[in-house]
Amino acid sequence: MPRKSPHTEETKRKIGLANRGVWIKFKCDYCGTTQEEKESHYRRTKRHFCNMRCYSLFRKEMLPKEEHNNYGKGDSLEIKLKKIKCRMDFNHYLRDKKIKRKPCEVCGNPKSEGHHDDYSKPKKVKWLCVKHHRELHTKNKVRKPRTIGGRPMKPMPKITKTKIMYQWYWQCRRCETEHSYRTKRCKCKGEA
Repeated sequence: MPRKSPHTEETKRKIGLANRGVWIKFKCDYCGTTQEEKESHYRRTKRHFCNMRCYSLFRKEMLPKEEHNNYGKGDSLEIKLKKIKCRMDFNHYLRDKKIKRKPCEVCGNPKSEGHHDDYSKPKKVKWLCVKHHRELHTKNKVRKPRTIGGRPMKPMPKITKTKIMYQWYWQCRRCETEHSYRTKRCKCKGEA
């Protein structure tokens, strides 16, 4: 004798629909392509992407630096709190319309962000679009010289490439002879 199910036909239908899920079409927040995803997955997140590449590019280019994983690693707790308070006050001024958003000072893009030069003055900002704001922050970064075992690295030699017979060659700076990429050093002891 077959075992009787505790569920009615209506309940079985509802369970089947829940397991299959309702699919929602959405646009990727980075590239704008249309994708489909289960409603239950869609509701879990605020931002939606078609793949991990779009997600990582979005994080790299579009997210404010405060949301990056390495944000604030070098500042003391006191300075971090000062920056957070300044940004929070600034966002409240924007929300309460005590400050009006202006276009980018460089290119005139209406979608702009406020950049603080001095965190003790939350109302005093430079208005910059995402692109120019990122440029400003990368331009101000001081790059440390690369080292190997504590000694500074020599600058990379200039390599000129020519493609002959489907093989790549490099040219020695000292004697100007061409060598296959299989050879690392020239007989004159010069490098690429």
